[in-house]
Amino acid sequence: MKIKIDKKEYELNFGIDFLRDLDRIAGMEVKGVSMGMGLSRTLPALMAYDPLALINVLYCGTHACSPRPSMDEITSMFADETMDEDKINTLFEELNGELKKSPLVRISLNKITANSK
Repeated sequence: MKIKIDKKEYELNFGIDFLRDLDRIAGMEVKGVSMGMGLSRTLPALMAYDPLALINVLYCGTHACSPRPSMDEITSMFADETMDEDKINTLFEELNGELKKSPLVRISLNKITANSK
């Protein structure tokens, strides 16, 4: 999936390095020890259309890009006047479709979806 941020196009990647980065950004830490869980905490938030989860996933998805957009650059794309509710909803839907293509993410996504029915 490609996304345009600050007039530059970036390719999003949802492999193992995405998961490591998501653990760093959104994972759990107990007494200074990383417990991971970034994906487990993020997927339900994405399904609830949480904008911060969306921003985290977009940021972590650009882990392989050089130069990588900053978190502020990604956040600022939502302040653009052209980014309306329909575009944000479409972005959530497209991102969900792309996440389903990643075998590493699809397993968790399918389990969460099955448990929510």
